[in-house]
Amino acid sequence: MHTESWGWRKATPDVFPIILDVFKKAGFDGFETHDVDVLQYLKSEEKFLGMLSEKGLQLASIHLAGLTPTTGGFNPFSWFRRTVWQSRWVPKILEFASSVKGELPVRTVIVGGIHRKEGPKESDFLNTAKILNKWGKACKEINVEASFHPFYFNQLVSREEELSKLCELIDPDLVHLTIDIGHCTRCGCNPMEIIQSYKDWINHVHFRDISKDGILVQIGDGIIDLKSVYKLLESIGYKGWVIVEHDWVLLERAKATPVESAKKAGKFIKTLRTLA
Repeated sequence: MHTESWGWRKATPDVFPIILDVFKKAGFDGFETHDVDVLQYLKSEEKFLGMLSEKGLQLASIHLAGLTPTTGGFNPFSWFRRTVWQSRWVPKILEFASSVKGELPVRTVIVGGIHRKEGPKESDFLNTAKILNKWGKACKEINVEASFHPFYFNQLVSREEELSKLCELIDPDLVHLTIDIGHCTRCGCNPMEIIQSYKDWINHVHFRDISKDGILVQIGDGIIDLKSVYKLLESIGYKGWVIVEHDWVLLERAKATPVESAKKAGKFIKTLRTLA
């Protein structure tokens, strides 16, 4: 489960243990969180590991935003992330990820930069691949796995042909793929086909669901056949994490609390495990 159910930068030192307790009670074994949420633990790794041990959870992945180029005009957030954040904080976050890994290496989920309205240029793919390979190498050197997250409407890779083009330029030994089932579907791609085509690349999966109108909903409430997706992951021998993402905007729309959402998601995932 992802901590973003509580909102952006809401996983404070007082709240973080509560979130993890909710996840464990809901039946989850691991979780994903945003990079800003681990800053508070960079100098207290033992405290963080103690919290994980107490809750019986593993840190599955850290969501890193703003590392890849933005070509859709000036964006203050992206500028800060591509300058100050990359040089000052990302190396420390990667070291932290390496030191708190569980049975599996921690994944760093990297999303693409905002693309041009007129469509991407060849140089956009080249520059993005260069940065992904750079951070992929940095991750591999300390036993962390870099994972690129495609399929956002306003980002560089939002179509299958764009993913194919980027994968020709990145090193599969350094950079893997995170497939978000909901976003993949919203972009008009078939997640089953994407998983089959890129099964050797995929090291991380996000479970989301969408309504018939393309709006994100809680898993099990939408039109995506997540049971078939789960069975496919089993059949190809996928051994990575499946992270449920219910962001706070979705929950506000559904008039559900993060606790209710985690319980609902936990029951749904338990059903899938029974079927597998």
